[in-house]
Amino acid sequence: SVENHLPATSLIMGESTAFASPEALEEMRKKLDSMPASLSADVESLSNPVKRRVAGLRAIQLDIEAVEDELAKDIRELEMKYEAKFEPLFDKRKDIIIGKQEPTEEQVESMKDFLGQIGYVEGEEEAEDKDGEDDDEKEGDEEQGKKKREVGIPGFWLGVFQNNDTLNDLLGEKDDEVLQYLQDVRCVLIPESFSFRLEFTFAPNEFFENAILTKTYILENEEVLEKSEGTTIKWKPGKNVTVKVFKKKQTKKGKTRTLTKTEKCTSFFNFFETPKLPSEDEEIEQEEAVNLQHFMEADFDVGMTFKEKIIPEAVLWFTGEAMEDEEEDEEDEGEFEEDEGEEEEDEDEEEEEGEGKKKKTSQNPAQAAGKDGEKPAECKQN
Repeated sequence: SVENHLPATSLIMGESTAFASPEALEEMRKKLDSMPASLSADVESLSNPVKRRVAGLRAIQLDIEAVEDELAKDIRELEMKYEAKFEPLFDKRKDIIIGKQEPTEEQVESMKDFLGQIGYVEGEEEAEDKDGEDDDEKEGDEEQGKKKREVGIPGFWLGVFQNNDTLNDLLGEKDDEVLQYLQDVRCVLIPESFSFRLEFTFAPNEFFENAILTKTYILENEEVLEKSEGTTIKWKPGKNVTVKVFKKKQTKKGKTRTLTKTEKCTSFFNFFETPKLPSEDEEIEQEEAVNLQHFMEADFDVGMTFKEKIIPEAVLWFTGEAMEDEEEDEEDEGEFEEDEGEEEEDEDEEEEEGEGKKKKTSQNPAQAAGKDGEKPAECKQN
């Protein structure tokens, strides 16, 4: 939902309650109690005894939220504990991807069915290696022969990105070549908070100086994003894939000069730009605020895609298996919406029949909230 991704300045309270002490919770109670609330007219019309009971429910709600905060803290501590168990597994994955290590016989043996599905022919890789060695002898250049043989899994992370809709939409024309150098993607949880940092490790390349690019998400609690911060990429001369360079010759008074103009273009590497957020005192136009909110939502969605989907399931995105799972989920969602629509149509027909007999049937929720069977306006958070 929209409120889950708003910057901290849009929150009722500007401080995180995720790890709040009893004193902080009591202070929160006082603040909430003293703040003017936006209430439903129905609540305001209640009798005084009922209003007292609603106030009691609000007090209980704060206790519920305190328990939820405690749960969130415990879950986060558990995530931190298991992060240490994931690390050696991610190290092994990286070593195979970059060709530093081959999979063990046990690993390969356990995947016999999968190998059959993708058309693996046993012993064929040995023949390919032998062909490479023969080429070395023929050419008399062992190093050149080695380059011809594939090392690790070429283009692994590029394939992963291309198979995920969210990431594929970010890719520009020149990104394919740069992403060939991507060796690893990790998520590092930041202690004593819900924040996290994404780390992208690259092999030495002709495009930029950085060995690691990072994107850090600073969260107020488990749902609310405060800001994000990206690495400044040190592009090598003429290699910045996030801009297009136009050169135009201009002649004036017999003298010719070349003008250079740059234009922003689509690229995954725009992801590392740090969005500029207004200060708490700074006022901005509503349209600008909405655009900034949408940008932050989209940016956070990409970050969570890496954290929750890409990093833990990279090979499944590379093989396309994760794509099938996601498509099935979308189909199930679509079927549910379609069935819901059919049910509403049936209810509308029943009501029309009832009116024909001068006997009114009870309205369904959509009709009760809108005119002529229209759906009620969608609830929007400001």
